[in-house]
Amino acid sequence: TLKEIVTAIKKVSDIVAEMATAAREQAGGIEQVNQAILQMDQVTQQNAALVEQTAATSQSMSDQAHELHELMRFFTLDQRTAAGIDFTLAAKKHQAWKTRLRRYLDGKEALTEAQLTSHQDCDLGKWIYSGGMQKYGHFHEMQAMEKEHAQFHTRIKSLVSLKKEGKVNQAETELLQVERMSNHIVALLNQVAPKFSSALG
Repeated sequence: TLKEIVTAIKKVSDIVAEMATAAREQAGGIEQVNQAILQMDQVTQQNAALVEQTAATSQSMSDQAHELHELMRFFTLDQRTAAGIDFTLAAKKHQAWKTRLRRYLDGKEALTEAQLTSHQDCDLGKWIYSGGMQKYGHFHEMQAMEKEHAQFHTRIKSLVSLKKEGKVNQAETELLQVERMSNHIVALLNQVAPKFSSALG
C-alpha cells in the first residue's frame, strides 16, 4: 500500500541520515588522529633540535676548556705575576661573557650599564694599555688582539642596546660575533703565550 511505501522510504531516509552522521564522525576522528600525529612529529623535531643544540653547546664548552688548558701550560704562577696579569683568568672572564649574554637574551639575567666596561677597563684591557702593548706590542698577535678586544666590547654594548630596542634577531647576530671574537682573543693569547713565556724566562 501507499502507506507502507512511505514508511519504507522514511526508514531508508533515516538509515541514510545515520550513515551520513557516522561518516562525519569518522572523518572528525580521522582529523583528530592526524592532528595528534602532527603534534607528535613537531615534539619529536623539537626534541631532536634540543639534543643537537645541547651537543653543540657541550662541544663548545669542551673546546673552550681545551683552549684555557693550553694557555695555562705556558705560564707558571710566577710568570703570570711577572707579566702583570693572570692571562688564564682574563681568558675565562672573556669566555664567561658568552654565557652571560646568552642568558641576557633569554631573559634569565639582567645587565646594567655599570657592568658593560670599556675595552680599557676590564682586566685584559688594563694590562694591554698599562704596559702590555709597550712591552709586547712588537708581536703581531698583540696588535691583532688589541684591535679585536676593542671591537669585542663594542659588540657587547651594541647587543645590549639592540635587545633593549626589541631588535632580538639583530641582537642574536651580534651574539654570534661576540662569541667568534671571544674565541679569537683566547686563540691569540694561546699563540702569543710561548713568546711571553720565553721573554719572561
